[in-house]
Amino acid sequence: MTATADDVIIDLRDTDARARVSPATLRVSICWALALVAVLNALDIFTTRVALAGGAVEANPVARALLGSGRVELLKAAVILVLGLRLGRRRPSLALHAMLWATAGVYLLTVANNIYVMARVG
Repeated sequence: MTATADDVIIDLRDTDARARVSPATLRVSICWALALVAVLNALDIFTTRVALAGGAVEANPVARALLGSGRVELLKAAVILVLGLRLGRRRPSLALHAMLWATAGVYLLTVANNIYVMARVG
């Protein structure tokens, strides 16, 4: 049997109500993502400082300047705080949801890289 175009094309414009995510569910998932980003930020700072103490070199000039001045913790905490306050005031969106989970993934990879560097220099 030969497949036609109608057999292989998925219409993403389908507005089936069962496929929608409730705003409450979305808000909970966004809050979990923000919490994970906050934890991973703390782990990033910790693992970066440990790696630097072991002889690693920070390649990012902006991060190097912030780490040298001791302001990186303050800046990251401020960003998380502002995001948290903003979340309470705005309607949850899939775009924000996706952005926060993608950010969590990037920070997870950053922490994993820091642990790898710590193992190499230590």
